[in-house]
Amino acid sequence: MGHLMRNPTERKRGNLFSRTCLAHLQTTSTNTLSSGVASLKAVSYIAHSRRPLTRLFCPLCLFDPDKEWTTRLRYGYYAAYLCKSQCVTRPDLATSRVYLHLHSHWSDGDNEETGIDYDVLFTCRYLPCAGDEEWNTGEYINHLHSVHGYHMVRCTRTHPCPSDEECAEDCTAEHHTSDCDLTLTGNFMYITDAKAMLEVRGTPMPPVCLVEHRRTRMVNTRVAKIRKAGRPTPEPESESEPVDEPIASTSTLPVSLDEFCQRFHIDKSGLEQLEFEPQDDHEVVALLTRADWTSAGFTTLSWNRFLSSHKKFLQDPTSRLPASTSLADFCSDYGISQRDEERLTELGYVPGDGGLTSLTEEEWLAVGFKTLSRRRILSAHTKFVAA
Repeated sequence: MGHLMRNPTERKRGNLFSRTCLAHLQTTSTNTLSSGVASLKAVSYIAHSRRPLTRLFCPLCLFDPDKEWTTRLRYGYYAAYLCKSQCVTRPDLATSRVYLHLHSHWSDGDNEETGIDYDVLFTCRYLPCAGDEEWNTGEYINHLHSVHGYHMVRCTRTHPCPSDEECAEDCTAEHHTSDCDLTLTGNFMYITDAKAMLEVRGTPMPPVCLVEHRRTRMVNTRVAKIRKAGRPTPEPESESEPVDEPIASTSTLPVSLDEFCQRFHIDKSGLEQLEFEPQDDHEVVALLTRADWTSAGFTTLSWNRFLSSHKKFLQDPTSRLPASTSLADFCSDYGISQRDEERLTELGYVPGDGGLTSLTEEEWLAVGFKTLSRRRILSAHTKFVAA
């Protein structure tokens, strides 16, 4: 396909490109080269570039006989982009956009609970399929995952850790086993929505969920709707039992953003820009990109402190951080100059922040710290923590 897309003369010859590319994609030898999103791709070139650009296509749109070829090829996503006149390869950009586009085929904004239309009928014309069978949404997603290798579903069952040691919280071992039944059934949902349903309503996790391919904003909107619906109304307790506690405990009362920021010494303005609420799902908040939180004024240190505080708050809504030493007092006690104090402020450092030792050299240099001044700060930090 690449030579046809590269040659403008060939592209102008009616449907030659369309017919040739479709025949190429529909050959068995082509489809055995790769699977998943990468199996539907075309290579092209742009002016003054030696590197080819790869486009990934939607398996539904590309083989839809009811659509014009201009429409079929419109949903082809580049796996590279231009940066300062150089072609930078980023296959993950195109892959995520293909999965996001697939989501649009079964998205249903009227379904307040999952946002999925389960009754859409699909046919597959991508070899080895001939398009002679219709599936509903769940059956088609199962087909994409199991037959064509698209990463669509995941197991949520609890498996023992395959490593010999006890499984840690940040364990990276693969817990999924080949015996797992990865088949969507019933009113399936995305993994993030299922976790929110478990937390808010106590709904058991389904054994299989959709892999999260939606945009962060879409995820936040869906989780917010689940939280807004809230928990089911509990049954009243028997009148014969004494009631020693108030009806609503402080652990279930909503906490305002002002109170949350006061408890954990966090700048409120940045969280307001992110439209954060203390009751937001921690996993959803942690999905925010660096561009999201840096544009809101957070640094690496302040963002990691916030994530740690938010996690602690959700585990114990009554928790709070004790009053800490001010940066001015810290600098005064350890003989740190005004210049370095300003640099520490720019880093977002507060005395005792353990994340200081994990900063990269680039982050230190970005605020002006040199090797000697950085070592002085780390030495003062170590003494302060040990005191």
